[in-house]
Amino acid sequence: MICYIITFTLLSVFIAILLNFIVLKNIKTFVVLAILLSISNAMAKNNEDLSKDNKKNYDFTQIKEANKNFQVIIEGNHRIPSATILKYMNLNDTSYYSSYYISESLKKLYETGFFADISFWQKDKTLTVKVKENPIVNQILFQGEEKLKSKDLINHLQMKPNSVYSSLAMKNDTEAILQQYQKKGLFNTIIEPSIVHNKHGSVDILYNIKEGEKAKIEVINFLGNDNFTSQELISNILSKEGAWYRFFSSLDFYDEEKMAIDKEMLKSFYLTRGYLDFFIQNSNVEFSSKTNGFIITFSLHEGKQYKLNQIKIDNVIKKINSNKILELIKLKPN
Repeated sequence: MICYIITFTLLSVFIAILLNFIVLKNIKTFVVLAILLSISNAMAKNNEDLSKDNKKNYDFTQIKEANKNFQVIIEGNHRIPSATILKYMNLNDTSYYSSYYISESLKKLYETGFFADISFWQKDKTLTVKVKENPIVNQILFQGEEKLKSKDLINHLQMKPNSVYSSLAMKNDTEAILQQYQKKGLFNTIIEPSIVHNKHGSVDILYNIKEGEKAKIEVINFLGNDNFTSQELISNILSKEGAWYRFFSSLDFYDEEKMAIDKEMLKSFYLTRGYLDFFIQNSNVEFSSKTNGFIITFSLHEGKQYKLNQIKIDNVIKKINSNKILELIKLKPN
């Protein structure tokens, strides 16, 4: 396209110089004219060659004709129909001989999660696709779970009974189980997954769980609390620092849900004291495997404290004394 524009521009200049030569009879103008004419002819020939090459490179009719008798053979599939596999491969008339097409088809088939292994090989006009299907999950079992219920754990799993087994899914499910234990403060928990192959081709998945001890809160830190001490703030939240005398209490054990309540209690504490711009900038939890304890840090933005100037009652009911209403209001000026 660019070559055509340049050629058109050169022709325009050529005509302008030609007119100038006819009028002025200038020999220098004639020389320039001859040079431009040579360049224009050369570019026109180049455009013609490019056009021929493009037609040669993108003549899909020839490719379709060459692939007319091309066939794809699917081997190794038992549950998944060949038509379904071909659909995921996204066949088209111009892609059979393309290494890019084979690479993309391999990727798409693996993404389905249906197959444990896939191989391609081509001979003449035959592409053979051999697959090894992932087995069906028969049941999911837990061993060693005491502090969390198995029915609660299975709700967080990607794989369910009668779903297709996948090693990646089992890895993700193992992580999901571990996260549920960590939310309850059981950070030393170890999950060991395994599979048992059944005679009829399905598998059972077994999660062997070694539950850790609940980790206590070692320290609760506050940053940005310029108007209240850390002890004042700790006394107004649910979580507490670990202490020997709290052996009957669970308040010094870390719990993600309890920490969410702590944040709401901090907001309430500041708002009821006039800090209307208060917000928690960040909350960070660090776990020490050596001490099996947590360090919790709240970063606060206290903001400005607003005080009540005066309270007015707009009373339109004559039988009700406004002063009596004021006595019922707990908020007082200043």
